[in-house]
Amino acid sequence: MAVVLLTGAASGIGAATARAFAAAGDAVVLGDVDAARLRAVAASIAGDVLAVPADVRDQAAVAGLVQAAVGRHGGLDFVCTIAGVFVGPERPLEQTDDDVVDRLLDVNVKGVIRVLRAAIPHVRDGGAIVLTSSISGLVAHPGGVAYAASKTAQIGLARSLAAELAPRRIRVNVICPGTIDTPMAHTAHTPEQLRGFAADNPLGRLGTPEDVAGAFVFLARAGYVNGMALRVDGGDCLLGAL
Repeated sequence: MAVVLLTGAASGIGAATARAFAAAGDAVVLGDVDAARLRAVAASIAGDVLAVPADVRDQAAVAGLVQAAVGRHGGLDFVCTIAGVFVGPERPLEQTDDDVVDRLLDVNVKGVIRVLRAAIPHVRDGGAIVLTSSISGLVAHPGGVAYAASKTAQIGLARSLAAELAPRRIRVNVICPGTIDTPMAHTAHTPEQLRGFAADNPLGRLGTPEDVAGAFVFLARAGYVNGMALRVDGGDCLLGAL
């Protein structure tokens, strides 16, 4: 049994990933800013589950989440940083306000750094960290330049941290989902856009949270995979569908 800390666990990819690790027999510690939905997800999972509401924009809250996990389990084996935001509507960069940029960077970049800064001292040697980027970190995203910048940062962060933590045999990888059928996707895109994305995808559908959850579980235990950005996009990047 491994001890897994997950942020962004109240819905979408985070909730599906929590269920996937629990189904594998792991103990899961769940964090999210949405306390009510987080408790509902925790109640739906059988096994060793601890839910701790925490906002990744708040270093004290993040520290409390990690300390709760360590207090219960003594340490961590896997850390999955899934909390993230998309701030719309999409628009050219010169029309993108500082408030939008600040929120994207505060959650998608600084939020991840806050979690890692608190968690890394408690990750057992030989453990693993899996971050969440996007195919927007790999291909051009006109109209979403600030979002793409926040997601590209995850890839650089994972590669450098993989090298930094290599002496402890802690592997660091990053997942780059395509368009996944989550609440965030429905907030960011119209139904017509989502139907178009599904039609253009080589597999003819949107991804599911469970598709991405399987990648998290794989990378957490893939003992010789390190510093990798793994696309989970049904082939969108491969065929240039976006």
